[in-house]
Amino acid sequence: MKASKKNILYNIVALFIGFFLVFIILFVTEISLRFKYDSPAKFFFSLDPKLLNHVALFRRSPVPSKGDPAPRVFCLGGSTTNGNNMPMRQSYPNILDVLFKYKGRSGTAYNFGISGVSAVTTNFFIKNIVSLYNPSCVVIHDGYNDLPIVIKKLGRNSYSFIVPDYNKPFNPYVHNPVLRYVTSFIKFNLRDIRRFLVTFVKDTLKKGGDLFLGFDYKAYRLHTGNTEDILAENQKRMKIMFEKETDSIDYCIKNGIKVIIILEPYIKPHHFMPPFKTGFRDENVGEILRECHVIQQTLFFNILVKKYKGNDNVVILDMRKIFKGKYRELFYDECHLNGKGNAIKAFIVYKAVDRLFPETQKDAS
Repeated sequence: MKASKKNILYNIVALFIGFFLVFIILFVTEISLRFKYDSPAKFFFSLDPKLLNHVALFRRSPVPSKGDPAPRVFCLGGSTTNGNNMPMRQSYPNILDVLFKYKGRSGTAYNFGISGVSAVTTNFFIKNIVSLYNPSCVVIHDGYNDLPIVIKKLGRNSYSFIVPDYNKPFNPYVHNPVLRYVTSFIKFNLRDIRRFLVTFVKDTLKKGGDLFLGFDYKAYRLHTGNTEDILAENQKRMKIMFEKETDSIDYCIKNGIKVIIILEPYIKPHHFMPPFKTGFRDENVGEILRECHVIQQTLFFNILVKKYKGNDNVVILDMRKIFKGKYRELFYDECHLNGKGNAIKAFIVYKAVDRLFPETQKDAS
């Protein structure tokens, strides 16, 4: 009995020591990555297009080469494109690239998604990346990060939220993205933490890791408001999003680049996931964000159809209802698809690429 208690105590101590060592390793790794890649701060606050050629900015995609097979498809967006919290091979752009080879089609897909970016940043990337690498096609996948930034529900009809400069491509960012991701996983069980650390070692230590270009909440004063205030904030954000998205599409068309634009799946709470008490990752603000998202995507669809319906260079992929009833099998949380869900999304995008670039583009084999 005593020996059993002693073993339990040893295991607890070993666990705490293990976590402490992991944090030390991650901290040192993050510092070394910053040194290796000339410090993220150098390009986070600079609008110099030349810095987009830097390997540190898009770590989930190789630098495009003129010798890569065409069509060259650039996938842009936030974490839903980046595929963070899962191995690189499970992100939809990486699966899309595999599909090109599996289907015998010449073509290359690139993952230019960065967690936390909104339509403003996507617009900035498109205008600079396009001029640098001249892709055949651009996939735009925005929406979740263009919602109001609601931090917490304070009461029955009271919320805290922040109001950053929505027109800036790069707002103040979380200074240690590696530790930010790890600390967010402490609320999960050991199996989830282990899965995350395996992914971290494979993708971050060996291939440069992921960056976060979202908002640093601590850099802004918190505002308090009710549902009407949040919806008004949503109106303001939607106006900026729609302007930037249509500008991105028009810019691509003007430069002879075809566009695939994705309407996002609906947000649905994961009540069956133990860590999510309310069914949402962000405590109890999921319901108001879901309401904002439905409004945003509905109006966005109407704008896209009105402006680009019949345009042979633009394909609108409406994924709002396509995953309905299958959240348990296909989603990692309320808005991020898992590997299986991303495979479905990649196949839908592949069919759109097939439509934009006819059969003659395929390999003779």
